[in-house]
Amino acid sequence: MELNITLKYINCYQLLRFTTMKSIQINIRISEPLSQELNEVCTALKISKADWIRTTLAKQVFNERARLLTEIKEIEELMSSDLGKLVQQMKSRQR
Repeated sequence: MELNITLKYINCYQLLRFTTMKSIQINIRISEPLSQELNEVCTALKISKADWIRTTLAKQVFNERARLLTEIKEIEELMSSDLGKLVQQMKSRQR
């Protein structure tokens, strides 16, 4: 079920790309309570911990990257506006 929900946020191509491309190993340490909760979730979903973590991490990275790109675009639009040009002029005068 979690995998189906996740696929709504990451299209199938991107998920396939994340899982089939050349990969690196990342080792993390988590607390015992978190490990137990992760076991419960993975058991309920009948999915391996590695698959759940990989999919969840891919979803988080995808969402965070989209958020950052949106912020960058908003800043670029602001800087190209009249207000942005005024700010740039004021900065250049201070130097």
